[in-house]
Amino acid sequence: MFSSMPFVRASTEPRPLEIVSVTYASYTAYDKPLSVNITVSHEPDFIPTVTVFYTYFLNQTSLATGWRIANTYLRWVNGQGLSIFTAVIPNPAYHEPIPITLNAKFVFYVEVRDDLGNVILSCRVTDRWNANVQDDKFAFTAIDPYPPNINWIKKSPRTPSSSDTVTISANVTDDGSGIATLMLRFKIREGKSDSVVMSLWSQDVYIVEIPPQMSGVEVKYYLEACDKAGNKIMSMENTYTVISSSEEQLQQIRLVLASLSVVAIILLAVGALFWRRNVRLGSGDEDRARCTHPRAMTMMMGCVLISAIWVYYQVLIKGLPLTGLIVAGMMILFWGLLDPRVSTKFLPKETFNRSPPTTLIAEAYLLALFSVLVLVIGCSIGAYDLFKVYTLAVILVESIVILSTSGLILMLAWPYVREISISLELSEN
Repeated sequence: MFSSMPFVRASTEPRPLEIVSVTYASYTAYDKPLSVNITVSHEPDFIPTVTVFYTYFLNQTSLATGWRIANTYLRWVNGQGLSIFTAVIPNPAYHEPIPITLNAKFVFYVEVRDDLGNVILSCRVTDRWNANVQDDKFAFTAIDPYPPNINWIKKSPRTPSSSDTVTISANVTDDGSGIATLMLRFKIREGKSDSVVMSLWSQDVYIVEIPPQMSGVEVKYYLEACDKAGNKIMSMENTYTVISSSEEQLQQIRLVLASLSVVAIILLAVGALFWRRNVRLGSGDEDRARCTHPRAMTMMMGCVLISAIWVYYQVLIKGLPLTGLIVAGMMILFWGLLDPRVSTKFLPKETFNRSPPTTLIAEAYLLALFSVLVLVIGCSIGAYDLFKVYTLAVILVESIVILSTSGLILMLAWPYVREISISLELSEN
């Protein structure tokens, strides 16, 4: 800021003594003095004396003290009657405390004297001691340019479980205008961010609570502090992952035992079916199981096996490996019930024997019924929450759609594919 205004000469005799310019910033930090540069024109043989008088208003309205003198020193002289002086406001000798200078409005003017007795002022002589008259004086404001300090952030408990409320505490300070707001901003999974105001618990220590979350959930959080001057600062992002509570771990153990029992039953059932098939095929009974299109049926079985592996993998990466194993095992069991090469009394298989692609459609129907059963039982025993139910439903529906769509397409193409299959089988015979 460059200031230029008419200066009043105290001496009536014309002299070359003149205040050429007064330059300074319009504000300064509350803990740092302001430097004021004063350029003076004078007789080359006489270096004048420059004095800066200042006072200040609290909150820019209430006069706090009388006029004081700022330190001034000669900074530069060219030897031809032009010199630059620097003043420091406020004067460190007065030891103005920080709470007084913060948000204070400083008003000052310049007085220049030479050895010839000439005196000039940068303000009107009649109003030099009246601080409330400021149109002929200079002014600047002491502000708080510094953001708050986030000294440390702590989390309790250090390893939260799904039954724990997590307490976030932080030590936040501001030596200037003071803390206005302190926010905890957190995000669960990849969802929308949320904000909570932190409360002052003790001197400079703030706390806030994050409610319990489901096991496996990743919580990301950081702090945003703002002081009364509008300065903001954000902490680095912190992360924690929720582990299973003791109750959940016990429930998971029970689910593991139940799931292993179901898997064992499935494996025994599949083994029994194939054992019965081998026994009947090895006997002379004319009612033994027969398959008109074994190659096509093997291809259908491969499709079901690939689907079972895909379902298991998708459920596994969602954190439900046992559920994936049960569903995949049931898909294989369903295939054993549908395969014409496996003899069963209670399920007619003539349709599947004539058109192997229909096994994929039947597999999709059975999987849909079993999926509903799994989701209902899982919700009733508390094994799945709504998020897990939705995740499982999406995976199972995708598998059902793929199986049924593939079956329909292959069933429509079967009359053409069957001729090729028959010719290949006859050529081998």
